Amino acid sequence: MMLFLRFFTGFLTQVFPFGFLCIYPFKNHFRFTQKKTVLFSLILILSLAGIFAAVSCIFAFISEDPDSYFGYAVINSFFFVCLLVCLIWYLYAIRTIWQKKCFIFFFALTSALTITSISNLILAAVPSRQKYHLLPYAACTIPVLMLTTAIILPFLYLILKHYFIPMKETLSKREYSYLSVFSILIFIMLAGVLSYLDYGYLLHTPMALFLYISLFITIFIIYAIFFRMYLLSHEKYIAQQNSLQMQYQIELRDEQYRHIQENIENNRRLRHDLKHHLLTLQGFLADHSPEKAAAYLQEYVATYSDYEVENFCANPIVNMLLTHYSALAKDQQITFRIRINIPDQLSIQESDLSVLLGNLLENAMLAAGNADKPHRFIHLNMTCSGNSLVITVDNGFDGKLRTENNKYLSTKPEHTGIGLSSLSLLAKKYHGGVSFSNEDMVFHSSIMLELEETR
Repeated sequence: MMLFLRFFTGFLTQVFPFGFLCIYPFKNHFRFTQKKTVLFSLILILSLAGIFAAVSCIFAFISEDPDSYFGYAVINSFFFVCLLVCLIWYLYAIRTIWQKKCFIFFFALTSALTITSISNLILAAVPSRQKYHLLPYAACTIPVLMLTTAIILPFLYLILKHYFIPMKETLSKREYSYLSVFSILIFIMLAGVLSYLDYGYLLHTPMALFLYISLFITIFIIYAIFFRMYLLSHEKYIAQQNSLQMQYQIELRDEQYRHIQENIENNRRLRHDLKHHLLTLQGFLADHSPEKAAAYLQEYVATYSDYEVENFCANPIVNMLLTHYSALAKDQQITFRIRINIPDQLSIQESDLSVLLGNLLENAMLAAGNADKPHRFIHLNMTCSGNSLVITVDNGFDGKLRTENNKYLSTKPEHTGIGLSSLSLLAKKYHGGVSFSNEDMVFHSSIMLELEETR
C-alpha cells in the first residue's frame, strides 16, 4: 500500500503543475464548459495516476531487481505513455490552432523538466545506497519535488500571465509555427544536456553548478524576451495602422467636403442663372415658339439633374460616401450599381465605417478606372442580417495584380497594400473577417462585421 501511494502521489506531483501550465493560457478556449473541462481533467489524471501506480507496483513485485536502471527505464517509459494520454485529451479539450497548443505544451514540458532536474540535484546531495530508487518516486523524492514545484511554479505562472497572455491573440498562425519550432528545439537541447548530466559532479564543481543554474535562468529569460518583442512589435504595427487610418480619414473627409462645396456652388450658380432661363423661356413663348421653349426646358432639366444630390440610404455617413463615389464614377464613365439595405444607425464608430467603406470604394474606383470599357464597373452590396453587417464589392480591373506571401498589394507606386491591412484590422476589431479574391478581370472584396446592436 505504501508503495502504491508513493507512485500515486509522485505521478500527481509531476502532472498537476504540468497540466496547469498547459491549460492556464487557454482557460477561455475550452471545448466544453470550464467546470466540465476541469472535472474531466481531474478524473483523467486521477485515473491515470491509479493505473500508473498499480502497474509500477506490479512491476516492482515481479522484478528481480526493480532498483536497477532497467526498472527505472520501464517505470519512466510507462509514465510517458500516461502523459501521452493527457496530451491527446489536451489537444481535444482546447479549441485553438494546433501551433499555439504545441508551443505551450513544449513550454510546459521544458518547465517540468526544469523542476525535475533541480529536484534531482537536491536529491543527489542526499546520501543513499540505492542509485535509482524506483525513480522518480523514492520516499524522499516527493517532498523535494513538491518543494521545488512550489518555488518555481509561481515564476512560470508570472511569465505566462505578464508576457504570454497579453500577446497570445496578436500572433498569426505562421508566427506561432516559428515559436513552436523554437520551443521544441529548446526542449530537445535541454533534454539532451540533462540526459548526460552528472549531478554529483555539479555538487563538487562550483563553476559547473553556476553554469547549470544559468542555463535554466537564460532559457526562461529568452522566453520572456521573445514574448515581449512580439508584443511590442504588434503594438508598433497597430499604432502605425491607426496613424494611417487617421490620415486616410482626414484625406477622405477633405475630399468629401470639397465635393459638397462644389455642389453648393453649383446650386448657387443655378439659382443665380434661373432668372435668365426664365426670361429666355418667356421670350420663346412671346414669339409663339412653344417647340423651342420645350426643347430649351428639356436641356435645362438635364443640366440641372447633374447637380442633384442622390439619396441612397438614410445612414448619413454611408449616404455621403456613396454620393461622393457615385459622382466620381459618373465623371470617369464607370458603371456604379448599388444595392443597400441597412438601418439608419449602425453600432460601429463613424470613423471606422468611413475608413472601411471609403477604402473599399477608393480601391475599386482606382482599379475600375484603369480597366478597359467592358470592365469599367463597380457593384456594391451592403446589407444587415441579424447582428451582422456584410459588404461586398465586385469591380473590374486591368488584370494586373501585385501579391506577396499570398497577400494582395497596391499597384500604386510605393504602396504596399496598407489599405487592405487596415480593412483586416477593422474587421478583427468587430469580430468579423475579410476576403479578397480575383477571377479573370474581376476583383472580389467582402467584409463581415458583428454588430452589437442595429436599430
